[in-house]
Amino acid sequence: CKPSCLPFIIIILATMALFTTLQRTTQVASRSLPRLIAKAGAARGMATEKQIFNQIQSSKNIQKITGSMKMVSAAKLKGDETRLALAKPFNEWTNAFCGEAVS
Repeated sequence: CKPSCLPFIIIILATMALFTTLQRTTQVASRSLPRLIAKAGAARGMATEKQIFNQIQSSKNIQKITGSMKMVSAAKLKGDETRLALAKPFNEWTNAFCGEAVS
C-alpha cells in the first residue's frame, strides 16, 4: 500500500467501526422496545387474589422481622444498662482514689 492510500484506509476502518457500533445499538434497542411499549401502553388492572395474598403475607413477614429486631434492640439495651450499673461503683472508687477527672 502506498502512503497516499493511508487516509482512505483509515476512513474505511472508522466507517466499519461506526457501522458495527450502530448495528449493536440497534439490536439492543430492538430487543428492549417491545418491553417499553408494553409498559407504557398497559393499564394496570385489578390485582389477582394470589397477588393480594402474597402482599398480605409479605406484610406479615415484615411485621415479624420488625418485632424480632425490636426484641434484639431491647436485649442489647438491657445489657448496656446492666454493664453501666456495674461500672458506676468502679467509677466512684476511681474518683475517690485519683480525684475528679480534669477536662
